[in-house]
Amino acid sequence: MRRARLSWPNVAVPRPSSANDEVLYLLKYGMPPGVRQYWYKTDSLQVLLAQHGLPTLPINAVQKALRSNQQNMQQIGINNYGKKNWYCFEEDAEKRAYDTPKAQLWDNSSMAALELSANHFADFELEHLKQYAVSQLAIPRARETESSDNAVDVGNNDNGTSAHATPTLTEPSSTENATTDTKTNCVPVLSAREKRGGKSHVPCRSAAGKSDFCLPTGIVLMDLDGIDKFTTNIIEKHARFCKKSYGMSTGPSRSGDNVPCNGERKRGRQMRPINKMMATAVFNSGAPVRQAQEIFVESGTICPSTKGLSKMIDKVKDVVQHVCEKTLSQNRKDHVRTARKLPGYAGDHVFTDDKGKAHTICIGAVAVDGNGEKRAYNHIITGDQHCTVIVSLITAQPLFVWHDQISCIHCQRKLTKVLDDPNINRRAQDLDMGDLSHPGKPCYRNSKHGPASAEEYAVENLAKFLLIDPDTGNIRPDDEAILADFVVADGDTKGPNKFIKKQAEIVPSFEGKAQYLPDIGHFIKCISNSFFALATKNAELRGKSLLEAPRIKSMCADISRVLREYGRSFRVLSATSNGASEVKLNTLRDQALIRIDSIVHHHCGDHEHCMPNDCLYRRTESHQIAKFHATERETKKKTRDEILELKRDDVEEEYAEHSRFRGMTMSMGSKGRAKLLNEIKKRLDKNNIDRVALVMTSNRCESYFARLVKFTCGKRIYFGRKDGWKVRCMYVAASSTDERISDKVRQGLGVNSTSFLREKRLAEQRRDKGYQAHYKSQPKYLQRRKLKKLAKCKEAAASSKNPARHQSGKLNPKEDCKAVDGKQSEPKKRKNPCPNCKGWHPGKCPEPSYKGRRKKSKVDRAHIESLF
Repeated sequence: MRRARLSWPNVAVPRPSSANDEVLYLLKYGMPPGVRQYWYKTDSLQVLLAQHGLPTLPINAVQKALRSNQQNMQQIGINNYGKKNWYCFEEDAEKRAYDTPKAQLWDNSSMAALELSANHFADFELEHLKQYAVSQLAIPRARETESSDNAVDVGNNDNGTSAHATPTLTEPSSTENATTDTKTNCVPVLSAREKRGGKSHVPCRSAAGKSDFCLPTGIVLMDLDGIDKFTTNIIEKHARFCKKSYGMSTGPSRSGDNVPCNGERKRGRQMRPINKMMATAVFNSGAPVRQAQEIFVESGTICPSTKGLSKMIDKVKDVVQHVCEKTLSQNRKDHVRTARKLPGYAGDHVFTDDKGKAHTICIGAVAVDGNGEKRAYNHIITGDQHCTVIVSLITAQPLFVWHDQISCIHCQRKLTKVLDDPNINRRAQDLDMGDLSHPGKPCYRNSKHGPASAEEYAVENLAKFLLIDPDTGNIRPDDEAILADFVVADGDTKGPNKFIKKQAEIVPSFEGKAQYLPDIGHFIKCISNSFFALATKNAELRGKSLLEAPRIKSMCADISRVLREYGRSFRVLSATSNGASEVKLNTLRDQALIRIDSIVHHHCGDHEHCMPNDCLYRRTESHQIAKFHATERETKKKTRDEILELKRDDVEEEYAEHSRFRGMTMSMGSKGRAKLLNEIKKRLDKNNIDRVALVMTSNRCESYFARLVKFTCGKRIYFGRKDGWKVRCMYVAASSTDERISDKVRQGLGVNSTSFLREKRLAEQRRDKGYQAHYKSQPKYLQRRKLKKLAKCKEAAASSKNPARHQSGKLNPKEDCKAVDGKQSEPKKRKNPCPNCKGWHPGKCPEPSYKGRRKKSKVDRAHIESLF
C-alpha cells in the first residue's frame, strides 16, 4: 500500500523553482540525518537518486545541480580529495560523521545508506522531476552467503590453478536470483571481514544461484583484505550501465563444475574462470610469465604461483595451436575463393595425379620470407629456431608458418644424464640421436637445419604443404590446394627456386609456368648498398659533392620512380595481346632503360640525355626560353642554344632555387659514372625489367615479423626449450586475420563470457587503429616522413666523420689511461702568420673575426664579350 505524499520541510528559503533546485532539495532535505551526514561523490549521488525513486533521471542531473549552486546558497559542505569533489549535505559540521572524505574512506565502518526505501525520493511532492519518478521500484537484493564452502581462501597451489580467485561482478536474474526488499540500495550488501585461522572470507554467489543471463561488467583485481571498500566503489561507477544491483561471483572452482564437450570429467581441481582469463591475457599481451607475475605482485594483485601460472600457459598454448590451425586453413580457402573471383583470373590448372584422380587447383601469387629467433647482425643468423611465413598477395593473409627447431629441453637433460653416468665411457661428440632418446616425453627438435640455412628448406616444404595434406599424404581438396605462379621474396636465399622446382615435381604439367619476382624494396636496397660499398672501397668516389648518403638515397628514389611508372604501363599493355601493343611495349621498355641510365648523369650535372618530364633542369630551360620570347621581340630570331647561352645565369639561379640540392651536382668523371652504371646494370636489364616493374613486395611478411617481436620482447627472450616460440608464431599469423581470436581461445578454455572493461578496451584499440591508418595516409604525414629520412641520412653521414664515433678496437688494450705526469706538450709553433690578426700566436686566434662578408661580385657578361 502506497503511503501519502511527503511535503517539503518548512524552511526559510524559496521553494524549488527549477529541476536543479529540486535535485538539491532532495539531497539536502529529502535524506534522513543518518544518510545526510556522510560524504558523497557526484556519481554516488546520481546512483542514490536513480535507485531510490528516480530511475530515469538523466546521468548529468546531479552534476548540473551542483554546478548551479555557485554562491553555495544551500550551504553544502564541499571537500576535494583524490582529484574529486565530495559533498556533505549536513549544515552543522559537528553533526557530520567525518570531518573529511579521507577519514571516511580510511574507516572500515559501513555507511547507513540502507535506511532509504526503494521509492523514497518518489514520495515527495515533485514538480520538475515527477516525470522521472515511479510509484514503486523493486530492487533485487544482493545475497549474502555465510557458508565457509563458498569463501575464497588465500594460498597458492601448483596444480595449474590459483587459490586467489578474483571475484567477477555479475548481474543476477530478476526472477530466480533476486528478492525484493524496499530497504536495499544498489550497493550490494557485503559482509564484514572475518578472520578465521589467518584466512579472509568474502561473500560469493552460491552454486544454486546460477543464471544464464549473467553479464559480467568487470574483473576486480586487488587484495582480498580490502575488497569490500574497493568493490563498492567499482559498483557505484558501473551502476549507470545497468538498472539492477550486482552480485559477487568467482564462478565454478571444483572438479565436476565444468563438463567438457565430449562428456568426460577432468580429475582434480580445475582452473577457475578468472585464472583462465588471466592466463589468456598474459599470453595475448606478449608478456613473459615472470614479468607478468612481477606486475601482479608489485600492484598488490592476487595471482597464481609461478609454477601454477606456467602450467596454465601450457594449457593456453594447446588451445591456441588448435585455434590457429583452423584459422590458417580458412585463410587458404579464402585465398582460393578470392583468386577465382578476380576479373583477370587466367583459370585453374587441371591435371591428373598418379592415382588417376583429376584435380582443379587455383593459381595465385604468394610472398615468402623467413627470420630467426635471435637478432642477426650482418646476416649472421644464430640461435636454435627459425620460422618461415608464406602470405597470399591476393588476400594479404598468412597461409601457413613453417617452424624449424634444433633444440629440446628433454634432449639436453638426457645428454647431461648420459655424461654424468660413470658407466658410459663415451665422449659427447661420439653420441648420436639414439643415445638422447627420451620415450614418454615429447621431443621439440623437428629439424636438422640451423637458423642460418633453414629458410631454403622451409620454403621447399611450404610448396609441398600447400599441395599435399601431411596427415593423409594425398593432394588437398580443390578448395584448399594452392599453386603459385609468382613467388615474391627478398632474394637473400635461393628458396623461391626450390619452391618452384618442388611444385613442378608434384605437378609436372605446371613446369615452366611459375617465376620468381624480386621484392621492389629489397631490390632498391641492394642498389643502395652497392653504392655505399663503392664509396667505401674507392676513395675517389666518396667525400663532399660525391657519393654521400642523401645523394645515394635520391638516386635510388629516382630509379624506383621510373620502375613504378613503367610498371603501370606494362600492366595495361600486357593485358592486350596484339601487334600494336607489343611494339609500344618494346618502345616503353627501351625508354625506361634510357631514363634509368640518365639518372647518374643527371646527378653529375649532365642533362643531355634527360627527358623533360624527369629533369627539372630541362624544364627550367624551356621556361626561360618561353620567357625570353615573351619579353624580347626582335626581328632576327635566335636559336635555342643562343638563348640558353644568354640566359645561363637565370637558368642556374632558378634551378638552384627549386632543386633538391640547391643546384649542386656530383663532381664525378666518366670513369666514376661508369662504375655506378655498372652496379645498376648488374641487377637490371631488358631481360628482368618487366618482372621488377610489376612492383611486387613482401612487406606483409616483414609486417608479420614486426608483430612477432612483441611476443619475444625484441628477440631477447629465449624460447628454445619447448614449443613456446612456435605457438607464438602461429598465434601472430592467425591474429593478423582475426583480431578477436582471443575470444576463440577463451571459448576453448571454457570461458564463454566477456567483460565490459574488455569490450571497451577493444573498441578503443579499433578506434585508435583506424585513426592512425587515416593519419598516416595524409600527404602531410608522408612529406614529413620523407624529410625525416633525408635528415637521418645527413646525420648518419655527419656521425661517420665524428672522431668520437664508436669503433671496435679504437682503444688500445695496452693503454692504461692514466693521467700524464709532468708538463703537457706545448702547442706547435706557427709556420705562417695568422690570417685574422697577422700575429704569430699558437692555436686559435684570440681576436674577434675581422673578416667581413664578401659581397657577391656582379659579372658584366656584355663587357667581357666585347673584349674578345
